[in-house]
Amino acid sequence: MIDAKPSTKPVVHAALFDMDGLLFDTERLSLELWDTALEQHDYRIAPEILELTIGRSEQVTKQLLIDTLGSGFPYEQVAACYAELGRDRIEADGVPRKPGTTDLLEFLAAAGILRAVATSSPRATAQYLLEQSGLIGHFQSVITADDVAHSKPDPDIFLKAAQSLGVAPQHCVVFEDSPAGIRAAHAAGALPILIPDLVTPDEGIRALCFAECRNLHKALELINDRLHLTAPASSAVGEHPPRR
Repeated sequence: MIDAKPSTKPVVHAALFDMDGLLFDTERLSLELWDTALEQHDYRIAPEILELTIGRSEQVTKQLLIDTLGSGFPYEQVAACYAELGRDRIEADGVPRKPGTTDLLEFLAAAGILRAVATSSPRATAQYLLEQSGLIGHFQSVITADDVAHSKPDPDIFLKAAQSLGVAPQHCVVFEDSPAGIRAAHAAGALPILIPDLVTPDEGIRALCFAECRNLHKALELINDRLHLTAPASSAVGEHPPRR
């Protein structure tokens, strides 16, 4: 499905990407790992509560679990178990990329469009996944929850990502899968494209989007047809290490 609001073609100089659930099929894995880590410490939590962590920062996740499981919940211990389980799975199976990821990134690079990751994950997690997946070289900048005071749904991450590329937010397209991310992209004044993953968007979220696509293959078709892609006049685009 491609569903875009009718308009003239917006001018786009940069593309900002969420990471978990968008570039990588890691949301399902994350929920599974949290469930396992909690069970190993004799805790249980309803799936619909755990799903509230999707697209949110580590601080929000921590507070949600403590609020749900009680002030005595040993978050740091369980989170360390979660991280260890995740590293073991990635080392065994690799980072699961979403279909169409490489095609879209290569298409944008060929068009001279700057690229940044803007994720609610901590920097260590983002760096690890991007390096393990081999995608790190596709991005000029990586902005994480560690770089801003307020994570999604506040717009700070996308504003900082746009600034790191030297591009105004209104000339940035944002690829997102979560409601929190769409709210953040819209609040930043960017062009949000929704590619739903685990969370089904409601009409309120859809109303904030420039477009909704079934997957990244469809997103590539959309931007090729509905956006005017042009390299920033003041930027020399190349494949180089991301800015911190």
